[in-house]
Amino acid sequence: MTSLKAPGAGVFSSRPARLYTIKEVGEACGLPAGAIMQLVPRTWTQEGWMYTGEQLADSVRIAANLRRERVAAADGGACGETAGVRPVR
Repeated sequence: MTSLKAPGAGVFSSRPARLYTIKEVGEACGLPAGAIMQLVPRTWTQEGWMYTGEQLADSVRIAANLRRERVAAADGGACGETAGVRPVR
């Protein structure tokens, strides 16, 4: 019988998951640092505030939502009635 587990699966890794700086997040999502700090979840580490891969992906979704809302408002679709960021589904 063959195992379906990948090599090392279920074993604690001493290597931490990849973390991203605010500069890297900004390059990925296109938002300025101030907007990232206000809108994107972040993680406190020994090096300071950093972003996980999931949080980096969140930043890209948040930026896409903001751009879509800006376009809708410019087209008169939103008329200023929407507030906040709607999730992408």
